[in-house]
Formats: sequence, structure tokens, C-alpha cells
Amino acid sequence: MEAWIVENELVLTFVLNSLIAIGTLAAVVWAVWSTQREVRRGETYRREHLDQEERHQAERVTAWVREAPEVLVLADDDELDGDQTDGLRVLRVINTSDAPVYDVTLRTLAGAGSPAYVGRYLEVLVPADNATEIEIPATGIATAEAEVVLMTFSDAAGRCWERDAHGVLVRRADLDAVHRRVTGP
Repeated sequence: MEAWIVENELVLTFVLNSLIAIGTLAAVVWAVWSTQREVRRGETYRREHLDQEERHQAERVTAWVREAPEVLVLADDDELDGDQTDGLRVLRVINTSDAPVYDVTLRTLAGAGSPAYVGRYLEVLVPADNATEIEIPATGIATAEAEVVLMTFSDAAGRCWERDAHGVLVRRADLDAVHRRVTGP
């Protein structure tokens, strides 16, 4: 009987030690998994925060066409009457950030039905409360299509950005090294 008790104590000790080892291993696996999850969360947060910091200045730079007048294309023998304009539109651009932006390229359609763009280049656009106004020629009848402004610029950190025809801001890493200038007519 004594041998049986000693034998069962050894078995019981072995079983308990095995359960403790399994529990310890499970705790270590859980700790590693949980740490990796927190590291990933932290990296995601830092990446989003960095992206938000990078976009902070760029989001405060925009351009639009101010109340484009209706412009008619006239034949040589037509005369202007009081309802027609001189063929200019006003492009407005503003930087409400705390730092200047550089190499600002603005493009808008020349007019309805015109495949040509009118472009302007500003070397520096300083922070301001009011928009900078640039007169641009208009051909054809002004439409909402001709009001679209495409722009690219470099922020104070040298990152290039593009604001598309819908106003969506996109980082353009491919333009960081070489920023193309668009010349006007």
C-alpha cells in the first residue's frame, strides 16, 4: 500500500508540474501576443498622427475661380454690348497655414469646350487671411467645368501635394524631387 501511495504521489506531482508548465507557457504566449498587438496599435496610431501632421499645412492651401463671368466668343464683325465681359476670370488662391508654401502650380480649363488649360505658377505663397487674386483669360462661355482648379505645391517641409478637380488632397511623392512649372499663355 505504501508503494502505491508513493507511486500516486509521484504521478500527482508530475501532473501538477505539467499543469503549471502548461499554464506558464500559455501565460507567456498570451503576453507575447498581447504585446505585439499593442505595438501594432501604437505604430498605427503614430502613422496616423504623422500623416495628420504632414497634412496639417497642406489642408490649409486651396484655390478656386471667383464668380466667373459669362464670356462669349465673338466673330470679328460682332460688337460688344453691355452684358458681355472682357474675357477675364479671377483665380483665387489662399494659404491659411502658419508657413509659406512653394512652387504653387494652378491650372484651370480655359473655357467651355476648350481642351486647353490656363496655368499660373507662384514661387511662394505666404500665409494670409485673404486670398491672392490672379486674373486669367477666359474663352468660350464659362461653365462649372471651367471653374475647376487643379493645383500642386510643396509644403514648408518640401513634401509635394496635389489638390485635384474635386478638391481632394493627395501627397505626390513622385513630385517631391522635381516639381514641374506650368507657364501661362
